[in-house]
Amino acid sequence: MDIQDFFLDEKSGVLVNPSFQESDLPYLDGSEEYLLKILGQAKDKNSLSWELKKYIKDWPTLYHLTLERANLLRCFDFCNHEAKILELGAGCGAITRYLGEKFATVFAVEGSFPRARVAKKRCSDLKGVSVLCANFLDINFQKEFDIVTLIGVLEYAPLFGRNFTTNPKASAVQFLRFANQALKDKGLLVLAIENKLGLKYFSGAKEDHSGLTFDGIEGYPRKNTAVTFSKFELEGLLRQAGFGEIEFFLPFPDYKLPSVIINAQ
Repeated sequence: MDIQDFFLDEKSGVLVNPSFQESDLPYLDGSEEYLLKILGQAKDKNSLSWELKKYIKDWPTLYHLTLERANLLRCFDFCNHEAKILELGAGCGAITRYLGEKFATVFAVEGSFPRARVAKKRCSDLKGVSVLCANFLDINFQKEFDIVTLIGVLEYAPLFGRNFTTNPKASAVQFLRFANQALKDKGLLVLAIENKLGLKYFSGAKEDHSGLTFDGIEGYPRKNTAVTFSKFELEGLLRQAGFGEIEFFLPFPDYKLPSVIINAQ
C-alpha cells in the first residue's frame, strides 16, 4: 500500500491504513489516554519540555515524557536539516518530537492507533511531521529516506512480522531488510535495542520484555515473546539484511534513558 492510499482521521490528524485493524498490533501500556489529555492541554510539547516533566507519575509516563529519551540522538550530527526521516515504531512520539524539531520531513509509523494519536498530538505544531497508523511492513516505501530509525522495535519482529516464522532471527532480518529498502543509497539506519548479554541480566535483573530472570541469556526458551540479541548476533543480522558499514555505540544506563553514550570502536 502506498501512502496516498491512507485516509486522514480528521479528529486526530493521523493517516490511517484503511485495511488496518487495531487487533493486528495490540501493544499498549495503559498511559495513552492520560498522555493524550495532558498533551492536549500543554503549552510546551518540546523534546526538552519541563512542563511535561511535571506530569511524570510512573514508569510509562517517565518513558514517554522524560527529557532524556532523545539523548540517544542528540550526540550525533547525522546530516542537514532538509533530510527526510522515516521512524518505524513511533510509540507515543517522544523520539518523533525530537526528529520533527531537527529535520524538515518526518514520516512516523505506529501500529497502535491510540499511540499514533498521542504521537500526533505531541507533534501537532510541527508541520513537517506525518503520523501513519499501520503495520509498517504493509507500506510501500521507495528508496527515498536519508535516515530510518528502529528504536525499541526490532525485538518485536517475531511477534508482529509478516509471514510469521518460529525463527526470531529470520523475522528480525525481515524488519531490517524493509528498513534498508526504504533508505537512499547512502542512507543511515539508526537501530536501538537491548543487549541480551547486558551486565544487568547476568546480575539477576529481569529481562525487560518477558520479566523473567536470565531469559535472554538462556536463549528465550519460551515461545511468543520479544527477542533481543547480542552484539555479535546483531552484526550478523545487519549484514544479512544488506548493511555493509556498521558502527556500535553503547548508551548508559540503557538506550531508553541514556545519559552517556560511548563509541564501541
